Amino acid sequence: ETVKQAVALEGARYIQRIITPDDILGIAWGGTMYYLIQYLNPCRKIDARFVTLHGSLSCCDYELDVRALVSRMAMAFGGRYYALTHPGLQGSPQQLNALLREDTVKRILSLFSRTTISISGIGSLYPQPTSPLSRIQYLKPEEFELLRQKDVYGDLMLHFFDKNGRECVSEVRDRTLSIDLDVYRKIPHKVIVASGKCKAHTVQAALRGGLADVLITDRVLAQAICRL
Repeated sequence: ETVKQAVALEGARYIQRIITPDDILGIAWGGTMYYLIQYLNPCRKIDARFVTLHGSLSCCDYELDVRALVSRMAMAFGGRYYALTHPGLQGSPQQLNALLREDTVKRILSLFSRTTISISGIGSLYPQPTSPLSRIQYLKPEEFELLRQKDVYGDLMLHFFDKNGRECVSEVRDRTLSIDLDVYRKIPHKVIVASGKCKAHTVQAALRGGLADVLITDRVLAQAICRL
């Protein structure tokens, strides 16, 4: 936790250096983001826009949920925020498609293609599943087993990807309320904040797949990635 907090602090400093009033900053859920927002300097006011890049996770601690995080980040900067309040994992592809046709959801989704900066942590599922999504009641055991058969390495924005950073094709993908990974890759400034040697394979896969432009990390993880 101490290392995670130190990396999150550097992530907060980095975002405050680069953000401008013209930016739309997209964020994801997670513990690293929770720490990062705590370290934002409230004296650095920037009238930017902030948006959640995926739906909420009712099964996680509310303080780690993306809805709570985006409102706190916008408050720290003095900007405006837009949040998807619907669950990140819908019950069926049909439910997701119906949701995507709602006007309020469509307005938020329209911000995805205009997002200029994204910042998030990353979940690791290889060689051992340490991602929070493997510990909370997000997926059923059989759904995780199917992802393991698809050579899953990690998760980002509620999407699961393989060793080459390509999304694992599964029924879960068709029920996920989140920015499409192809749209995500077009964000000009994708920042991933991560720590811990256990994430080396996962971060390498994300870099292979063009899922990050900036990596903020600790020395141990950086060395492990270089050894790979």
